[in-house]
Amino acid sequence: MPFVRTLDDYTLVNVSSVGMPRDGVPRAVYVTLTFDGHDWQIAHHRISFDVQAVVQEYHAVGYPGATQMVQRFVAMRY
Repeated sequence: MPFVRTLDDYTLVNVSSVGMPRDGVPRAVYVTLTFDGHDWQIAHHRISFDVQAVVQEYHAVGYPGATQMVQRFVAMRY
């Protein structure tokens, strides 16, 4: 799951996973880090992507265990 945690002087940023989201949001996630000269701004962004194209690519490249991965991928997303 995407998150930002601060502990003492450290900040941990988890971007998450495109293919196996654990938060139920069926979109890819990325993070931007912006430094304003004093502080860092951290923002998660979500974008849609072509799920069917990913499923087809698993099979097209001969990914080992493609059927099982596709089943997990689709189940995690919808």
